[in-house]
Amino acid sequence: MATCLQSASATPVEASEEDYTLGGFSVNVSAGFQEATLNAITLLVGVFPEVVLNKAMPSILESLDNAVVKNVTLVDIAVWKGDEGVAVCDSQGKLKVAAVVEEDDERPKTAEEKWERELKKELQAKKGASAASTVKAPSKAAGKPVSAKAAAAAKAEKEAEKLQLEKESANRKRVESIRLRVLGALEVLESILNGVVVSLDEDAREAFEMWISRSIEAVLRVVERESVVVRRGKRGKKGPLLVGKKAIDVFRLISKATGDRIWRVIEMGWDVATLRLMGVEISPVGIPEDLCKKDLSVVLTKLLTAAKADYVASNPLSPGAFSYIFPLIYYLLLRIGRTRNIKEKIRTELIIFASEILISHCGLGGSPLVPRRSMVHVLIELLNTLPPLARSSSEKLLKKMLAADEVDISNELLDALLSSEPMARQSALRALQHMPMPVGAADGVAAARVWAAKYDADEEIAAEAGRVWEMWNAESSLDANGIQGVVDLICDPCGEIRAAAGKSLSAALSSLNDHTIPVLKQLFALYEVKNVVPMPEYDDFGIVIPESLDKKDEWPARSGIALALQSLASVMKSENILNILFDFLIKNEALGDREESVRLEMLEAGIAAVNTDTGKSLVNPLLKTFSEYLAQPAGSSKTHDLIRESAVILLGTVAQHLDASDKKIPEVVDRLVETLKTPSEVVQMAVSECLPPLVKVMSGDEVRGLIDRLLRLLFTSPKYAERRGAAYGIAGTVKGRGISSLKEYGVMSSLKDAVEDKKKMEKREGALFAFEALSMTLGRLFEPYVIQILPLLLVCYGDSQREVRDATNDACKAIMSKLSGHCVKLVMPSLLNGLDDKTWRTKTGSIEVLGSMAALAPKQLSLSLPTIIPRLCEVLTDTHIKVQESAKQALNAFGSVIKNPEIQELVPELLAALVDPNENTQPALTALLETSFVHYIDSPSLALIVPILQRGLIERVTETKKRAAQIMGQMATLTDQKDLIPYLPILLPGLKEVLVDPVPEARAIASHALGSMFAKLGEGNFPGLVGELFVTLKSETSAVDRSGAAQGLSEVLAGAGIPRLESLLPDILNNAMSPRTYVREGFITLLVFLPATFGDSFQPYIGSIIPPILRGLADETDTVRETAMKAGRGVVRNYATTAVDLLLPELELGLFDENWRIRQSSVQLMGELLYRIAGVSGKADVDGNEDESVGTEHNKKALVTTLGQDRYDSVLSSLYIVRSDSNGIVRSSALHVWKSIVNNTPRTLKEILPVIIQMVIESLASPEYEKRGVAARTLGDLVRKLGDLVLDELVPVLEAGLESDDATTREGACIGMSEIMSTAGKAQLVDFVAQCVPSIKKALMDSEPEVREAAAQAFDMLHQHMGSKAIDEVLPSLLNELKSGGAASGAYALEALKEIMSVRSNVVFPVLIPTLLTTPITAFNARALASLISVAGSALNKRLGTILPALMDGVEQNDHAVVDIRDALKVLMLSVDEDGLYLLMPILSESISEGGPARARAACDCFMIFCEGSKVDISEYAVEWFNRLIEMFRGAPAYSTDMVKAAWGAVDALSKRIKKDDMERFVTPLRRAIAGATEKLAPNAELEGFCLPKGISSILPVFLQGLMYGQSDVREESAKGLGDLVQRTSADGLKAFVTQITGPLIRIIGDRVSPGVKAAILKTLGLLLVKVPANLKPFLPQLQRTFIKSLSEPSIHVQTPARKCLTLLISLQPRLDPLVVEL
Repeated sequence: MATCLQSASATPVEASEEDYTLGGFSVNVSAGFQEATLNAITLLVGVFPEVVLNKAMPSILESLDNAVVKNVTLVDIAVWKGDEGVAVCDSQGKLKVAAVVEEDDERPKTAEEKWERELKKELQAKKGASAASTVKAPSKAAGKPVSAKAAAAAKAEKEAEKLQLEKESANRKRVESIRLRVLGALEVLESILNGVVVSLDEDAREAFEMWISRSIEAVLRVVERESVVVRRGKRGKKGPLLVGKKAIDVFRLISKATGDRIWRVIEMGWDVATLRLMGVEISPVGIPEDLCKKDLSVVLTKLLTAAKADYVASNPLSPGAFSYIFPLIYYLLLRIGRTRNIKEKIRTELIIFASEILISHCGLGGSPLVPRRSMVHVLIELLNTLPPLARSSSEKLLKKMLAADEVDISNELLDALLSSEPMARQSALRALQHMPMPVGAADGVAAARVWAAKYDADEEIAAEAGRVWEMWNAESSLDANGIQGVVDLICDPCGEIRAAAGKSLSAALSSLNDHTIPVLKQLFALYEVKNVVPMPEYDDFGIVIPESLDKKDEWPARSGIALALQSLASVMKSENILNILFDFLIKNEALGDREESVRLEMLEAGIAAVNTDTGKSLVNPLLKTFSEYLAQPAGSSKTHDLIRESAVILLGTVAQHLDASDKKIPEVVDRLVETLKTPSEVVQMAVSECLPPLVKVMSGDEVRGLIDRLLRLLFTSPKYAERRGAAYGIAGTVKGRGISSLKEYGVMSSLKDAVEDKKKMEKREGALFAFEALSMTLGRLFEPYVIQILPLLLVCYGDSQREVRDATNDACKAIMSKLSGHCVKLVMPSLLNGLDDKTWRTKTGSIEVLGSMAALAPKQLSLSLPTIIPRLCEVLTDTHIKVQESAKQALNAFGSVIKNPEIQELVPELLAALVDPNENTQPALTALLETSFVHYIDSPSLALIVPILQRGLIERVTETKKRAAQIMGQMATLTDQKDLIPYLPILLPGLKEVLVDPVPEARAIASHALGSMFAKLGEGNFPGLVGELFVTLKSETSAVDRSGAAQGLSEVLAGAGIPRLESLLPDILNNAMSPRTYVREGFITLLVFLPATFGDSFQPYIGSIIPPILRGLADETDTVRETAMKAGRGVVRNYATTAVDLLLPELELGLFDENWRIRQSSVQLMGELLYRIAGVSGKADVDGNEDESVGTEHNKKALVTTLGQDRYDSVLSSLYIVRSDSNGIVRSSALHVWKSIVNNTPRTLKEILPVIIQMVIESLASPEYEKRGVAARTLGDLVRKLGDLVLDELVPVLEAGLESDDATTREGACIGMSEIMSTAGKAQLVDFVAQCVPSIKKALMDSEPEVREAAAQAFDMLHQHMGSKAIDEVLPSLLNELKSGGAASGAYALEALKEIMSVRSNVVFPVLIPTLLTTPITAFNARALASLISVAGSALNKRLGTILPALMDGVEQNDHAVVDIRDALKVLMLSVDEDGLYLLMPILSESISEGGPARARAACDCFMIFCEGSKVDISEYAVEWFNRLIEMFRGAPAYSTDMVKAAWGAVDALSKRIKKDDMERFVTPLRRAIAGATEKLAPNAELEGFCLPKGISSILPVFLQGLMYGQSDVREESAKGLGDLVQRTSADGLKAFVTQITGPLIRIIGDRVSPGVKAAILKTLGLLLVKVPANLKPFLPQLQRTFIKSLSEPSIHVQTPARKCLTLLISLQPRLDPLVVEL
């Protein structure tokens, strides 16, 4: 082992003084030996992975990433590539030929760039020509004397060239050694990776996981140094190329060593996408071009979507696998390489996907195997750019990072304290609370940053910083070492940091007074540095460097200094310090800074210093300082003017601290009034603020004179600045004297008069200036006058002078900015009413005043906008163009006060959508969606967006509705609650409509938006929403509506929280099992969305939702089943690893459910669960042999790790048992799952055999027949596969089962025996069968029928293996028990025989018949025979000729057994099948014709029983039996009355077997049978069988059916047949059937039938008149009409019987008059 690694690290001692090849390959080692060494390493990695890796990896990582490798430059590479003995560089070390244009720079050039490059080429060419002429000059002068100086120079040049060649030679060897080192390290790493990939077990992969993160970082650093050409979206130069594509190949190879969890995304191109994203060149030495055909953004979208779906928080990757996918996330979130070239919208989506993947792996933060430092860096960047996204898990991830001590991340956290995003600062502080003070923080940087954070403007951040400070420091304040760290923060780019630094510096110096002056001097010096004006820089060619022109003025740093000086005012305790400060402000010209904001802040610093106690105590010295400066001659520069203005303000501020009686006050006031003429509004406002305390101590006359002076200046001055200054002066004076001075000195009346002056524009404009200044200065004190001046302002909006209109607009803005909420309510109605006025000028004025409300305070603005914007949108369609323009300008005004920078850029698109919603709504929504929001949306922004959203939600185009809903969802997290609530009544109806959109994606977006708003605003702002969604779920609407309601309700409940879910979950579960289909479907749909919406927090409730889901899987309705399957898959997808203990028990129960649909669905869900745990797709082709599997050992390991060995064995055992399910679909599904996760079926079965046997035995004892059958088949399958191994364990278990008191256990044991005998081989069964015989004999006599049935099946299998020996072993004992046993044992023996007969009747029946038919037949034997016949099956046919005669003979025994014999006959008759029919009929016929009366009667009874109970078709024998049985109707002397009755019963049973449709064909045969029976009788002799009660009812239906529905000939035969019945039946026998016969006859004769039919009917009616005349009296009228009508028939055959019938009828008529009249 050591020898191999030493060979891989051999070094040449003579290469150079310093050994650069450590860890690489020596040039002295042959290529063959190197290859053998690498192969040996590959082999050893599979055997001793930890030893090899621990030995090799540190050297590899050091070789790939060290200072020596990093210091290789492009010049070094150029030298290395050069030829030995040829100088590449000049004596100064510069390349002789500069490559102006890089070969790999393929950017399109602008004309300016092309010109610049051409110019550089020309200059370079001139330099080269000059150098060449210098070198060649001596040779040209050959022959002429050379000066000593020239010769010396030439010699020196040669010496320098020689020295340069020696340097280059040494450098060339050094670079070659470094290259060999890096290349050797990569090749060794490649060999290690090959060993890990081909290793048969997981040990190598697990060992390499400890190094994978560091390996990836080291390899990618090599790639970045050499192959990256795109940085931050711009193409640049490649680095020094040492190993070329080797590092890229090794990085791609690492993916194969990470485990199969990420193989899916690797196959999709994750490795190539990572390299493309980081900026690697696309070329043969970089990424092959054929791998980069697809657009990078498309590739990234697919990869991140797949990763997000597979590697969510509930199923995270291992540390090693995550380390491999992390670089892509890192480059994407930090916008490295080609990230900036992706379109903004797509890039934002990709960043969100990547962020979610990162955040879902927060749990890995504590592992040393992941790149924790980079993860913290990325997270902090997320907090800076997308705070709403990272907020939820920032602290959690940072705490995880701190849990391990291997990597110090304190620097990243301290850097986060300087973030401009408050959330980043707060999260970093929370994380720092969990770690000690960082090592190496003695320089004060850490302490300074935390100290500064204590004074952050955000109170929460300040509180967090305070806690960190208390944990880290025993001292209560910052010590002197930390002062410099705070000073460094004064110039930070972030304004919040600068402000906090100033405050913290003041707090620190409050206890370190000695450091005040040094700190001030340091700040002043720093100001001088930051005040330097940026100047352009030039390159070697004298051309301006473009980047130098982009340098910005460092005014933010100067602003930080000014803010710090403001804060330090409180620690300036001496006159000396104040003098230093004001010298800096005035003499160093800080008050004249070129940036206005800095000037103002410097002025504020001076004012703050003046207003301190020290400043107040030094009033006179400060007055002297400022007065002396103002007394100096004014400078000519603008800077001096600015300083003088500030000095005047400082002077006024100092004067405020003078005594009221001081005579200097009027003088100062006069100076301030003069300063008001300065054309700077900022100066004028400052003067206005200085006047109130001074005016307050002046006399009334002095104030009146001052106001008069200012009013004259306001109304008459021709200069704009002077009039505005006068307005500010009046405002300051009024503020000093109080609001009553407006009336006292007639200010308001003067201003009103000036406004109404139509002649002088200056007076109107000046008055408006005064209104503006008064409002700004007095604030809400001026509100009583606002109502008075509002009409004046409306008038001024229509002024002819533009200056007046502009002043009116400014005044309105100022007034509105100071209005209180109460005043806004008073003003608003009149303005809104003005919009409805008929005159356009009034409308325009009202609109412009409403537009000025854009200047309202944020609180008032947010309350007013929901009312203003919709009304402005309404007047956009006004007919007058001026009104439309005013409305547009008003909307623009609201757009101008938008603070959100993202919305500011979209204002034109938003306004266009408001003006023309039909055309511009969708473009506006698109623009909003494509914008990445990192700032909160303020109320003006919201006011512009909401009308567009309202319109978008009601559009017909689904895409527009989706965009509008998506924006609503984002607004919920980007707006303040109070701003959004007023718009809910407007937006919610539209959102609810999208919630039931037919497009699923639209519903999903709408539900997410609804949930986001619900969570943000609270349930109180959505009254009745939950109940409304519940009602929709229960309603019989469309499935789309219920699906949308379910998805919306899930998001709403997620927003409401777990307590709300718990309160509703019982109702949800009850409704999921509702008897109404649509209700079940709706609430199971809700169960589809709840797990995905709640995530991990829903785990405790999984057990309660699984039963209704499984019940739904067995539902009779397809839609419910499909929905339940979606719900089940969703549960598995979301909780595959985190809630295994909750999911598996329910699914295992479902595998053995009675309903096959539940079993099928449980198998599918179990499969998906196991696929996710094992990391397989489950889509592999598993067709073929049932024992061929596609699972891997890695799959098994993953399952065992997650489930535990016991659970793993139980699950696989259950799956294997279900493979024997009775339902083919279930079997197929179980087999697929088994083969997908098991890699070797026989080996796996041996491992889990004890568990399977236990489960099989338990199932065999189950009361459920289906479950027992499945277990038995499984047992047989096991015996077939494992043979003796199973039998040895099973026999004792089965024998013990037969001894159990539990009947189901005994039954299960019998079933098990059957299955074993049916599947085991002959050799295996030799001993087993012999052991089974006693058990089977005992089981056959069991008291429970289920056990006996199972024992009979076992006997069947026993007979198959033992043949007749089985009968010899079993039957004698049973027969013995049957004969001599007691009542109970005999009954059990009989039942046993029945069970045996049911499975082996052909063999057993012949043995039993002789015993049971022994004469005389006993009652017991008869009963036994009946029992056996019922189960004899086809064996009965062969013995029918023996059994039936014997039983018929037994009927004649005349003992108590006859009843049982008759019962046996009945059973026998009902047991005859179609095959036995041809045997039965001759036997019965022979018994009637040749047997005695008893035998004949028994035969009739048997036939009757057969006809009544059997379903066998006897139609072919019906005619024969009619003839035979009706023959017996003659009665005595040939047949006794009992025989006649028996025959009648048989005929009745036979006729009832005839279907009505078939009766017609029996009409003629029945007439023939009657004729045959009466052949030897007198003409009118009666048949005894017809004279019985109900005598003719047995065949009468046949004749009536033929009469009513037959053809003409059939009708005729039927009528004659009825006549036969009347003729051969006694009068008493006919009475019951007169009506039944007469009615149809009369009805049919009235139809159009043939004469033959009519003649036959008349003859039958005549017979009735003769035989039962009294019973026909109810029919006399009908008969009379029938006969008279028949007399008119042309056929003589009809007339003749009609006359006879009429003659018979006359004798029955009481009166003949009606008959005579009718005739």
